[in-house]
Amino acid sequence: GCHNILRTTARAVVEADVRNVLGMVYSSIDDTERARLNYRRALELRRSALGDLHPQTLDSIHHLGKFQFDSHELEAAKVLFEEALAGTRRTLGENHKDTYNAMNDLAVVLNHLGEAEAALPLQIEALAGYKEVLGDDHPDTLKTMVNTAALLRQMGRVEEAEPYYRTALHGLRRSLGDRHPDTMTCINNMGALMRSLGKDEEAERYYRQALQLRVEVLGADHFATLLSVNNLAGVLLDLERIQEVAAILENNLPAARERWQGTGLLGVYLTKWGTAQSRRQQFTEAEETLTEAHTLLSE
Repeated sequence: GCHNILRTTARAVVEADVRNVLGMVYSSIDDTERARLNYRRALELRRSALGDLHPQTLDSIHHLGKFQFDSHELEAAKVLFEEALAGTRRTLGENHKDTYNAMNDLAVVLNHLGEAEAALPLQIEALAGYKEVLGDDHPDTLKTMVNTAALLRQMGRVEEAEPYYRTALHGLRRSLGDRHPDTMTCINNMGALMRSLGKDEEAERYYRQALQLRVEVLGADHFATLLSVNNLAGVLLDLERIQEVAAILENNLPAARERWQGTGLLGVYLTKWGTAQSRRQQFTEAEETLTEAHTLLSE
């Protein structure tokens, strides 16, 4: 009898491992129904064979939660992430990387659910933990620092967000260099933060840096590069530097049309272009551009 139970448990554990891997495989090829089925089965098997608090069960809870988050099943993901956090706290204690990972996951899903007030303390606690366990320049620490800054900014607490962004940017520059995508995004976000604080000259400096790096690393017609063009144009318009805005928007217009054809992003771009044209007294051209922008934005 005892041997049979052990054999059955061992079989269940092996099947759960296979199901978990299948979940990842189906997930990677966007077969969401098969991925869900396998992640769920893996979790059921591990729960019954190993118990709710076994590391492998907690791993399954994490995988299914991530999958549901990626599938925009946010309420379901929240329930699983809450269980994962409670479980890792009980089994591994507060001061463990996996506990901080679980905190971070829960904070992200709460934020997506519009529960920023509940997300923020978790995010700040996870950040403090990562600093202690992983060090200041670890990618997870820096990513969480950026997330904390973004959360504060989203909540309208821009002054509080600034030191987080600045520290994250120093860390990203030190550990990954200026030409890494995360660093370029952070430079761009510093520009956006400066605009929120009404520091347009400083915003321009960051936006120019981000644009220059993205042109060099990603190419002039890359999606992120064109976003940088759009951002820089916005701040130059506010600074009344119309000739510069017109030049930068005109130069990049063919790439923007090709990349963003038929989308709201092209509408935003053309609104800036039309505004620049009207400020240069080119009213006929401006009317044509702004009419097209309006059509794109109201679709």
